[in-house]
Amino acid sequence: MQSGGCGRRPAARPGTTALLTVTVPPGAGAGTRRRSYLLHVPARYLAGQPVPLVLAFHGGGGTAAALARSSGLSALADRRGFLVAYPQGLAAAGARGGEAERWTHCPDGVSVTGLIFPSGGHAWFGSIGAGAGDKLIFGFLTAHPLVGVRASWRPQSAGRVAALTAPRIAVRSVRVLRLPVPDAEPFDLAAGQDGSMWFTEFRADMIGRISQSGVISQFKVPTRGAGPYQITAGPQGSMWFTEYNTTKVGRVSRSGHVTEFPLPTPTYGGTGIIGSAPGAVLVADPAGFIDTISAAGAITRTRVPTALGHPFAIARLPSGTVWLSELTGYYESSRHLLSFRSGSGEPSQTVMLPDPLSNVVALAAGPGGTVWFADFGASQVGELSPGGRIRFFGDRSLNGGISDITAGPDGSMWVSQQNGLVVRISPGGNVGELALPSPASNPDGITAGPGRTIWIAETGADAIVKVTLP
Repeated sequence: MQSGGCGRRPAARPGTTALLTVTVPPGAGAGTRRRSYLLHVPARYLAGQPVPLVLAFHGGGGTAAALARSSGLSALADRRGFLVAYPQGLAAAGARGGEAERWTHCPDGVSVTGLIFPSGGHAWFGSIGAGAGDKLIFGFLTAHPLVGVRASWRPQSAGRVAALTAPRIAVRSVRVLRLPVPDAEPFDLAAGQDGSMWFTEFRADMIGRISQSGVISQFKVPTRGAGPYQITAGPQGSMWFTEYNTTKVGRVSRSGHVTEFPLPTPTYGGTGIIGSAPGAVLVADPAGFIDTISAAGAITRTRVPTALGHPFAIARLPSGTVWLSELTGYYESSRHLLSFRSGSGEPSQTVMLPDPLSNVVALAAGPGGTVWFADFGASQVGELSPGGRIRFFGDRSLNGGISDITAGPDGSMWVSQQNGLVVRISPGGNVGELALPSPASNPDGITAGPGRTIWIAETGADAIVKVTLP
């Protein structure tokens, strides 16, 4: 049996990461009533066994999710058996110069020592590399073992379903489809031309498919540890996907045959991916390119002419205009949006979002030539009109971890949040919410399916959710 400390089940299933919140007094929380953090529970977490906890604080302009992705601490925690918590900050922080610092005014005579690295920037050990940084941190922690303390604090039980703060969305049905392979971590999904739903399985290195009758099939990606990431429909009924841990993209045929194609160098590997009306597939490459892939796998490149040069999310409007979000730092923030006209490598429009904590992780084409963005860092959804006007939606104080956005069949925009909520923004700007039934669901990808359906990948619950609208 696996459970949390003090005889309780963990807030996240062992081997996964979940977004959690705690209630704080507004005076102690910069005016907010809830603060959030990501918690990674090691894969071999056992009942009754004391487990160390590492607190990983992101830098200024960064986010908890970006640090979890870039540091590698969660993978190290699985190997070494400790918990990692990534608190989400409210204002900008950063590395300071100096040497070791020591805090001696702690209860029970306990002192705390930390290492401060000069000129570190807001990257995870940018000068020595992330892997070396992880080992350095672990070596420091093991050299300073935990000291027993006296305490009477008892943890409160975590809520199973997120509370709604907006009117509930009326739905016809909600169906949860559990994946046959544990710890698969479904991440992104897209509808196929035949009405089936395809999705990536980040941890299992598989591509999944759900037929119209609800039958789940899974297809193995050839490269072990590839981390299938984002997926889109391509020409001739095939599906294309990026791999987070490699410099390849993959194609899966209708029959389930998977083929991988290396991206041209230089490359950091593909992130966002989107199909296009002419049949080509477009991939955002943070090395500074848009890669255009033909049905046969031939790749041509368009350099993104910008000083930043780190494309991440990508969307294509019906007019042929392509939108990108661009990263700054080491996958920490993304407040720049660029548009390109079809066949052109010169940006036709550049937008900088006002919040320095913005981190646009997803883009989607909306009605009337608009482009919508999911801003994880600032906890808000934005609409950018063809004329350049920006409208924002969302309760930023909740910090719900906005993950993905899609246009729905009802003319609304639909958003997934890592706190277990699905949000709908109507054409008139009204916001509704739906709580997903799975505890610690940690949803990521969201997309519209055949008919009046919305599909969500529950990364933390190893499930796909099908929402049927009235």
